[in-house]
Amino acid sequence: MSGTDDDFVARDNFGNPLPESVLRKRVKRKPGVAPAPSEDGFHIALKKTLTYGVASPGFTSRAGLFWCSHEVRNSGKPTITRSGKRINLEGVNRKMRGVVSGFPDVQFVYQGRSYLLELKKPGGKPSHDQIERHAALRAAGCPVAVVDNLRDAIAQMTAWGLPHGIAA
Repeated sequence: MSGTDDDFVARDNFGNPLPESVLRKRVKRKPGVAPAPSEDGFHIALKKTLTYGVASPGFTSRAGLFWCSHEVRNSGKPTITRSGKRINLEGVNRKMRGVVSGFPDVQFVYQGRSYLLELKKPGGKPSHDQIERHAALRAAGCPVAVVDNLRDAIAQMTAWGLPHGIAA
């Protein structure tokens, strides 16, 4: 393989270049060695696939499948209170509104039933909060699956009987 470090372009599962914002931090690497795949890259690849094969997020397909992504990671800068304690006001506000950590990333609704996918980077494992939340959702009768690549995400949709028209 020829080229220099500057010639390397990180790509998603479709071979599309990943935006710089997805790569977050520059990592020194040897020429021709790909960076570790990111979970954000997986989210973007799945969004592109579902938008093309099903419908845009937040819309229902002709076959009756709705899908959207959920984002609940804490954002915002910590605020320092008078006592000197650092708190994340966004996290506090979310908690006051009933937002819980560990909710799966992608939700599908088909024929009145929800199906949930947790997306992880390749080899990634669910956090303690995610394991607890997934168990509670399953106990309530909601199917939940954890996948770490696009092929498994599409295969899971097929296993659930969700209409998608995407070749696995």
